[in-house]
Amino acid sequence: MTRKSRCILLILGLVLFLLPLSGCGPSGSVPEQTVVSGRVVLGEDQTTGLAGVSLLIVDEEGSQVETDAEGYYKTTALSTALIIPRKTGFKFTPEQQGVGEKQELKFLALPWEETDFSNWGTQFSFASHSDRVGAIAFSPGDQYIASGSDDRTIRIWRANDGQIVRTMTGHTSAIKAMAFSPQGQYLASGAKDGGIIIWNWETGQEVIALTGHTDLITDLEWSPDGTKLASSGWDKKIRVWDFATGSEIRSFSNKSWVRTVAWSQDGRFLFSGGNDSNLRVWQL
Repeated sequence: MTRKSRCILLILGLVLFLLPLSGCGPSGSVPEQTVVSGRVVLGEDQTTGLAGVSLLIVDEEGSQVETDAEGYYKTTALSTALIIPRKTGFKFTPEQQGVGEKQELKFLALPWEETDFSNWGTQFSFASHSDRVGAIAFSPGDQYIASGSDDRTIRIWRANDGQIVRTMTGHTSAIKAMAFSPQGQYLASGAKDGGIIIWNWETGQEVIALTGHTDLITDLEWSPDGTKLASSGWDKKIRVWDFATGSEIRSFSNKSWVRTVAWSQDGRFLFSGGNDSNLRVWQL
């Protein structure tokens, strides 16, 4: 075999080796497009479909489809996609479904009373804080509102009539960020001094304090399953905490202030944005 032939075979072998690594070659893990159909029915009468429900298709492309007059829908999506129904005045069971190998996905629609802000009384006023309000968060279901202030207090308000139901103290500096857990039982709050407290807001008790940040907390975000909390701050750090133990799981460094964080729906990635004008993606 000539030197030229050996070189060609070597190059060909190298290309065949690198193709799967680059994603250009065949791979069994590549998600496939599949036809997905189903129906959204009323929970009280499961023989009646609900029209006008928007179903969000959460995958690499992102799209949506709407149910017809009988509550039926049909679309195509990747096998890794999530289907999330949305319609004002209703909540859905389950809240979302993964496509996987399923081809028929059914959702139950239950009436959900929207908050009527016209019933709010004159007592509902942030004037009850003694300093400016730096953070506001709605509970899941929008039944309660939490407000955090530079006066170092957190106040919980009932959304349907605007009455205050609880005041919590424990921070030693101004409160700048808050987030309810996905299940709604816990509230995380972050302060100007970098301190983070997780509360059982229904009892008003502090559950755990998270120590690590050295400057103002800019954002707090619970993981979709509620087991972890992500925080960001002026110390150019992103920290991920284990809720059960209060320990820091991961820490990421940025070149400038980090102002916001957000989880991917599957909890595998964390997104951050900051003063460097970039959106960064961190894998957990």
